[in-house]
Amino acid sequence: MTSRRLSGLSGAVVAVTLLAGAASCSSGSGSDGVAACTGPGVTADQVRLGMVLSDSGPGSDAFSSARAGVNARLGVANTAGGVNGRRITYEWRDDTSSQLESNQVAQDLVKDGVFGLLPVTTVFGDALESLKDAGVPVVGFASLSTWARYQNFFSYGYVVDPTAIARYIQQAGGSKVGFVMTGSVDSALQTAQEYRDAFERSGLRTTETVPYVHGVDSPNQTISKLIAADADTIIGFTVPTDLAELVVAARNMGMNLKSTVSLVGYDQSQLPTVGRDLAGVSFDVHFRPFESSDPAIESYRAAMAKYSPETQPAQQFAMLGYIYADMFVKGLEQAGTCPTRQSFMTGLRAVHDYNAGGLIETLDFATNASVPLSCYAFVRINATGTDFEVVNERLCGGGTGGQ
Repeated sequence: MTSRRLSGLSGAVVAVTLLAGAASCSSGSGSDGVAACTGPGVTADQVRLGMVLSDSGPGSDAFSSARAGVNARLGVANTAGGVNGRRITYEWRDDTSSQLESNQVAQDLVKDGVFGLLPVTTVFGDALESLKDAGVPVVGFASLSTWARYQNFFSYGYVVDPTAIARYIQQAGGSKVGFVMTGSVDSALQTAQEYRDAFERSGLRTTETVPYVHGVDSPNQTISKLIAADADTIIGFTVPTDLAELVVAARNMGMNLKSTVSLVGYDQSQLPTVGRDLAGVSFDVHFRPFESSDPAIESYRAAMAKYSPETQPAQQFAMLGYIYADMFVKGLEQAGTCPTRQSFMTGLRAVHDYNAGGLIETLDFATNASVPLSCYAFVRINATGTDFEVVNERLCGGGTGGQ
């Protein structure tokens, strides 16, 4: 996916043992010729998944649209007859942006017998070890690059190379980057350090990470720290509302910003409230931009309009939810007529040319856990704060792509 994003609170580390049921296929067939299979989450006419979502708690606003994307992609699949005659359904749980709760709801869903899990949260790490031991497939948001070591975990971007963002900042004239963050979640702090290291290798100077939370920290004091550190660029590991307060403070205090880049907030629904305050702020995008007229985007918009009409489709995590659900559909297609957790994982790892119907760059699931995402599009909010505009459709860390 995407570069790592932030959300949540630090939770106590808990040990969870999840038991996976043994799956088997009978020699007979179910209704309408569908193979009758037994095993977690699989019946003759349905495959049942579980979704873990940060729907409340610090930073949760960034994730809330993910369910709409999942609904849209599964709606398309089910209208077409499902996969091998089985509809795909799911239950979801809110982990309240808490590591402890995320682990618990994952355990509960597996005990309830779901086939696999779809997490869209940054606080899922404590659950991964036990899910690996239980052989439960997991498809979703990779908050940390270390999650790539779990062979049962699938994402379209585990490892992110921030060099393209460094190039983008340098092209805008930036030389020292101020790091600001909503809260201080361990996973987000680790990610910020990875970005800092990559920026410095690219020739940029950086500041320490400065925490900022609305109602707790002063925007003027936060900007004063960045000015004192001689920063001329801001990178925000923040929710859009927090970053908007900082950008306004920077303008009011005369901070000469060459560029501001936010890792979350590529979301049309944010513009009516914070668009003017965030005018000129840029976003790195790890899928085809919504502003594209490409057929893949048109298909996505049509699916959202039909199956999630209540949700503005041009939202970052709506798109990510759609892509993760598409990955689950692909895995079930690869798993055969009698899918098991193991056949799903084996089949999806054998897909070498996946691109989510043209929404992302082609990847190989056999190797992408160790191959960084290095080419992004860049968009920014226009001068009036009313829309996004594409600045660069493809900029790569290695010096390729648009200039």
